[in-house]
Amino acid sequence: MIISSIYKTADNDGLIAHIYEHLLAQYVLKRIQDNKFFILSDIILSAKTYGDTCFMDAELYSPEAKNTYDEALREFDKLVIPEDDILRAAGECGIEMNRNIVEVDRSELSKKRSAQRNIRALFCILELPLL
Repeated sequence: MIISSIYKTADNDGLIAHIYEHLLAQYVLKRIQDNKFFILSDIILSAKTYGDTCFMDAELYSPEAKNTYDEALREFDKLVIPEDDILRAAGECGIEMNRNIVEVDRSELSKKRSAQRNIRALFCILELPLL
């Protein structure tokens, strides 16, 4: 068994550390699974945030799993994280903390829904058979 512990600190910002924890753990677990390793039999991952510091401990049960884990960490450090992923992680943190983290602009949401309906309706019309 190989044990690996890492931590990252966000300057006086526990929420940023918490969002980082979610994004990091999810990325690492996905990379592990994408490489045909199994959670619990090849790796046990524990990620927590205390104050403004994110901790992640991993127990790895093969050198191959350790190599994939290390590679995932290096990739994550270079990753440009899409805004949607950050908002999703922030929402997850809000659920855990039982409070809203992200405010939704309802007027923008309404505009987007309306535009999507119009596009969907246009495609439905275009798919109709010609007489």
